[in-house]
Amino acid sequence: MSTHYEALEISEQASAADIRKAYRRLVLLTHPDRTQDPAAHERYLAINRAYEILSLPDKRKAYDARLWALRNPPPPVAPRPAAPRHPDPAYRGPWPPPVMPRRPKGDPYAAQYARYTPVARLICRILIGFGLLLAVDSQWTFTLVQEPVVSQTRYFVYGRRGSIVDSYYQIETPQTSFQSQVPYTEGQLLNLTRTAIFQQVMTHRPALAPRADTIDNWERTIYGLPQLVFIFLMWIAALVGVWPGLVRRRTVDAAITACLFALINLYLLLRI
Repeated sequence: MSTHYEALEISEQASAADIRKAYRRLVLLTHPDRTQDPAAHERYLAINRAYEILSLPDKRKAYDARLWALRNPPPPVAPRPAAPRHPDPAYRGPWPPPVMPRRPKGDPYAAQYARYTPVARLICRILIGFGLLLAVDSQWTFTLVQEPVVSQTRYFVYGRRGSIVDSYYQIETPQTSFQSQVPYTEGQLLNLTRTAIFQQVMTHRPALAPRADTIDNWERTIYGLPQLVFIFLMWIAALVGVWPGLVRRRTVDAAITACLFALINLYLLLRI
């Protein structure tokens, strides 16, 4: 491949003055007015094209870059081996496995969880004791005989659309208070069965009524079935928190969960 430098008979490191000098010399030799040789005329055109490129620094720089790229082609890329074809032409192969994001090695919060793990275990032990105390309280009851009714207030529970979904009476006596579906008059004497620790009224009836008229009130206490679920969940979460060999993060999470259920149980104890 002939280059513009070869057309001007100069080296590729020639200066601008060398390029002008070579151009003037060769133009005088190949000008059509001096010779009628067709080969000389073709060389004359090539000399002018070369000078138009090499005489301008920007065009010369771009030309040198193209010349270097032609002389230094990139290495050939080895073709990928073709996958062997399946005997069945309708077979499309298995789906590519999903790309799962890589999890960072280790837990970045391991030090914080290790710091709070002893506190979390202590909280779980306390809440286990609280659950056992509730279990003991549900079975440890005593009777209040001839307890007079001090006051009675009726409450309504409204739904989202304003309709009444439940109603109950809040009965106050000198030693306790409880919710009841049955109204009582002020001054009426009642026989009550109350738990020893958290003072949950389990049964009530008028003092002069027979035992057969005793009203079971356990559903209106914290030991009713809907409320008992929160006690059970608190106890299970606390047991998970103190389970030996458990990951520290799960111990702290279990303690937080048990605390949330404990707060619900405390709210129910104060409300009922």
